[in-house]
Amino acid sequence: MKDSLEKRECTRVFVLDTSAFLSGLPLVLTEECIYTTPEVVEEVKDQESRTKLEISLESKRVLVVEPPRRMTTKLGFKGLSLADASILNLALEFKARGAREVIVVTDDYALQRAAGILGLKYMPVRTLGIDKSPRKKERI
Repeated sequence: MKDSLEKRECTRVFVLDTSAFLSGLPLVLTEECIYTTPEVVEEVKDQESRTKLEISLESKRVLVVEPPRRMTTKLGFKGLSLADASILNLALEFKARGAREVIVVTDDYALQRAAGILGLKYMPVRTLGIDKSPRKKERI
């Protein structure tokens, strides 16, 4: 189920949080480079969202990648789950590997705020997103 970061050549990368799967977003995104983490997959529990997730995974529209462990879990961001930290780690890895645009897709305000502080763009799914980041706003 886990794929490698080397699978696709991407300039624009979407890294999806649980909220993206709960909304069915991967089924409508037309981008080729859509990723998530095993921690996010574990969070998707309800049957309808799980079915959408499985369709996205089976069709290879979404790849599950175990991110390398980075320092995000030690930065002191409040309100971040293990899945949130994994999303940030994966997004930072793509950025470090030279992806031109890395976008964290989430409705989680704490995750949006952390992404902005780390210099990552974010895209809300069903909400308007946070108004301000303490240091930097990178909403697309």
